[in-house]
Order: sequence, then structure tokens, then C-alpha cells
Amino acid sequence: MQLASGLSTPVGFCGTVGAVSAAADAVRAASTAHAFLSVSKQGVAGIVETTGNRSCHVVLPPSAAGKEEDAALTALGALELPSCVMVDCGII
Repeated sequence: MQLASGLSTPVGFCGTVGAVSAAADAVRAASTAHAFLSVSKQGVAGIVETTGNRSCHVVLPPSAAGKEEDAALTALGALELPSCVMVDCGII
């Protein structure tokens, strides 16, 4: 979540059937600022500070389509986060 908080691209966190609150918590954590130790391309250690990524979302498995979407939206709303949910419809 620290890395996701500094990315300038949307990031999805997987929610499992019956446990979407963990993914919603991950979205909340990634949307806030972080500071952590990292190493630059030159090999110099330093502290990286991020501003948070408000473009994160919950990704639900195909088996959760229609069942867990409301729970995910409710969990995100309770945390005052944007209600963004994606259902993975990829072929396995």
C-alpha cells in the first residue's frame, strides 16, 4: 500500500467473496500519504514521501459478481472513499 500510495495510476486491490472489507481497508491505506525508506537508481538510500493515490479500487472475482458488489460499495462509502469497484471477468 505504501508503493500504491505513490503511483500515478489506478491500483486495484483484490476482494474475496465474503471479505471485501480487507480490500476496502487497502484502498483507504493507499489513498493516504506515506513515508518510507527506499533506494534510488544510484544506490543511495533515502526517505520517499507520497501524497496518496485516490485512484484505487476494489477488484472482485467473477464468482462475486452481483453478490459482493453492494458490500464493497458500502464498505468504501463507510470509509468515505470513492465508490469504485471492478469485477474481474477474465477467462482462466
